[in-house]
Amino acid sequence: MFIGIINTVFLTLGFLITILFIKDLVYEDRKTKINKLIPGPRAVPIFGNLLHVNKNDIPTSFDELYKKYGPVFRLKLGNIETVVISGSKTLDESFIKNKLATQHRFIRNSRFFLKDRDIMFSNGDLNLVLRTTFMSEITTRKLNNGRLDANKFALQMINKIYKGDDTILENFPKYVKETGIKIMINFIFGTEENEELNTKFIDTVARLFKNGGLFLYSDFIPALLPYDLLFLGYKDMVRDYLFLRDYSNKIINAYEEKLKNNQNSANEDQDSIKKPIMEHYYDRYLEGKIGYESVAFASVDLLVAGLDSTSNTVSFLVAALINNPELQDKIYEEVKDASDDISFADISKYPYVVAVMNEAYRYVSIVALSEPYIASEDFEVDGYTVAKGTQIIKNLRSVHISEEGNWEDPLKFNPDRFLASPPSLNQKLLYHFGIGKRICPGKSFAECVFFTIIVLLFKNYKFVNPNPSVPIDETQIVALAMQCKEYNTIVQKR
Repeated sequence: MFIGIINTVFLTLGFLITILFIKDLVYEDRKTKINKLIPGPRAVPIFGNLLHVNKNDIPTSFDELYKKYGPVFRLKLGNIETVVISGSKTLDESFIKNKLATQHRFIRNSRFFLKDRDIMFSNGDLNLVLRTTFMSEITTRKLNNGRLDANKFALQMINKIYKGDDTILENFPKYVKETGIKIMINFIFGTEENEELNTKFIDTVARLFKNGGLFLYSDFIPALLPYDLLFLGYKDMVRDYLFLRDYSNKIINAYEEKLKNNQNSANEDQDSIKKPIMEHYYDRYLEGKIGYESVAFASVDLLVAGLDSTSNTVSFLVAALINNPELQDKIYEEVKDASDDISFADISKYPYVVAVMNEAYRYVSIVALSEPYIASEDFEVDGYTVAKGTQIIKNLRSVHISEEGNWEDPLKFNPDRFLASPPSLNQKLLYHFGIGKRICPGKSFAECVFFTIIVLLFKNYKFVNPNPSVPIDETQIVALAMQCKEYNTIVQKR
């Protein structure tokens, strides 16, 4: 009987595959008819172009296709019509000129449990409320007035990493992530956790980003879900996200108990400017503007994005500066008289630090590819029409590294390239925070944390390669946000 059931399953699958094969050969829907004029590799039935993409290094695959087919190319991923946009001109045309057509998120199957619950995978009014609630708490004025405790946690790291002028500090990126998780937990939830739980957060978020950066075949061919569950970490991704959600719910439940006892955030003894972001989201829930689940999911979004992108950018930058020690001296000369209580308001006083930050954003390209968007209507880019309903992916790294004519010697770390014009964190050809209506809402927050950590690190220390004959490995581990490899350094007092 069991063998009979297995045979029936395989016969059914075989029949379905045959139907899909014939459908792909003879039927063209509206999207296919319009998009087929866009250049791209030839697709095969059922799988489309999935086999053209290295599931373990999607950014490099897309960069190779960009160089072959140009800044606008088409892929058929399973049965999902997809257009990848590369290069500054076409990104601007797609997400600035056609911003209304490209503002909504494409929800892949693996992200569907987050649909209309969090910041990343919501659209319309909910997304607007979640974004504006967060952005209203990270204005320049509030950041300058002590909205963050970045200095406090950065100084804790400063004291922890020094082991002696000749002592090797192992795994420097670990200390940066420890600082990052302390800042994020305090900012979002208003609490501090023990080292064991912080380490679990760090490992969970890193694994979440690694699995989230893979091509999950069931996003494009749902029948392949069993394969993804077994081999591609989909099960781990859901489990890790739910662990973070459960932590968020625990904090929310404790806050609700305080509200019942009239010990809420409106208490006169509490500094309202440091009210945790989660509590602001809870206020929106009480006002009926968001659902209860969104309080937890939006808080988790901020925790995940804020920890990994900023922490890895800092670690990559320090690695690059260890490999270019003369640049550390330039930073030190500019920041040596800075106060430990330095504020984001002081950033204009440090043009070389700003140049270093900009070059780190470009050189690292921490988010190489965006989470996908969906065309809400037909639009034109670079002379091609992209059909309504098409999945659109931004190749952000292309502008920073691959696009010809943007940068001289783009693979070299050179902050001086940003000193030719007035220093700014909004250089025209920097797309590290995205582009268009859904640009990263945490831009000011990330800049503030990055600036604070860099100034305090290089005011106090010089970072030295323990093995000068072998440069620190700057190779990136591919993930949703690129991960920095572990490396050792000698930390010497200035």
